[in-house]
Amino acid sequence: DYAILLLLLGIGGSGVLMKYVWEPDVDAVHHFVFGLNPGHPFAPAPLGDPLFLFHFTMVMTLMMVFPFSKLLHVGGIFFSPTRNQPDNPREVRHVTPWASR
Repeated sequence: DYAILLLLLGIGGSGVLMKYVWEPDVDAVHHFVFGLNPGHPFAPAPLGDPLFLFHFTMVMTLMMVFPFSKLLHVGGIFFSPTRNQPDNPREVRHVTPWASR
């Protein structure tokens, strides 16, 4: 639990630092990120921007940990009964098939 909090704080903190204090070379970051996509020419990581590399590594770590962590429970709101069942108990009486016999 604490590791994920540290990841989130590290991502947010490094993002704020990159925005306001130490701006990375946007062109190098652009070529690096697009170079990760298949079909684009590969561009090496911008080694002159250690804060970007730290931020990028933290984001990739969070993406690897996310499916196995408690953070995935946030998506459960879309599968909860209040979202996927009709709200018409006054119009239609819902009786289970085994109780209607």
